[in-house]
Amino acid sequence: MNVRKRSGKVVPFDAGFIHRAISLAAAAAGERDEAAIDAMTQAVTDKLAAMGKEIIDIEKIQDTVEETLFQQMHYQTAKAYILYRMEKEKERTSGTWKEGLLSREFLSPYKHAPNPMGQLGAFVYTRTYSRFLPRLGRREFWWETVRRAVEYNCSLAPTSRSEAEKLFDNIYHLRQFLSGRTLWVGGTPVADQYPHGQLQLRLYGHRRLLGLSRPLLPADGRQRRGRPGAPERRRPAARRADRPGDPP
Repeated sequence: MNVRKRSGKVVPFDAGFIHRAISLAAAAAGERDEAAIDAMTQAVTDKLAAMGKEIIDIEKIQDTVEETLFQQMHYQTAKAYILYRMEKEKERTSGTWKEGLLSREFLSPYKHAPNPMGQLGAFVYTRTYSRFLPRLGRREFWWETVRRAVEYNCSLAPTSRSEAEKLFDNIYHLRQFLSGRTLWVGGTPVADQYPHGQLQLRLYGHRRLLGLSRPLLPADGRQRRGRPGAPERRRPAARRADRPGDPP
């Protein structure tokens, strides 16, 4: 069984996407129950298989999910799922999506992938880096934050699509990071209004993009502080006898 996406591309059916969508809706509705989510996913999969079609449109799959949620009396989850569909439709038709190095096709799997963070990480991310989206009435999802920050970071220097995609994948899976400030305000009007506020951290982000996770060392291999190329300064030894109250 295959799925025809809105772009017209046909891809193999993957029940994991259905499980992820139901799981997100259930969490938003406060009805999260892994056993129930597994049962609903299986019920949807069985209904789709019973249609006997080789290719099923994505809209038909989503309609089947709604139908199954109502049949199994998960009304709040069904409501959350419907609102999610309406939100995505509004996003598609609003014309606000700006295509960059990261295409819709590339980002699609990440929208339904499990969140790689634990509870503490998810809390810190939501509190600090997930920006509020007034048009949609919610905060960013993790994939949206990473997309915003990566597109901004890659706009600072010539970057290929493959490099941007690799950087996105590494950051999404917490293998690599941009600066916290870039995750916070990168790609927003604030970053454009105060470009010098991120100058130092931009350079750090590009060093990470190039794989330079450690600072470069001088030829002798010794780490120095201060200006590059400046001679090493030694701190004079403290003379305890010069400090009042200390024995000579």
